[in-house]
Amino acid sequence: MAEIDTRPLESVQSALNLFEQRSDHSRFSSPDRNGQEIDVVTKELATCKLQLEAKESESKQANMKLEAMRKSMQELSEKYDRACLDAHR
Repeated sequence: MAEIDTRPLESVQSALNLFEQRSDHSRFSSPDRNGQEIDVVTKELATCKLQLEAKESESKQANMKLEAMRKSMQELSEKYDRACLDAHR
């Protein structure tokens, strides 16, 4: 809730300046400007969603590749261990 300004007005000019500032402020938050800001933010949100989806896809692909490499490493390690055991027999 807005506070009431209880400062005494020093002159008519300062009173006019005070009211002009307040009317300027209300003009900046006009419905047209708010609609434009909503449009801009909506577009930014859509862009961010696309970027997030792309990053999630990249992450999934990297995780799948990592898992395949781990599996391959495990298989090669087991093959090496068997070869070493066979060599010592």
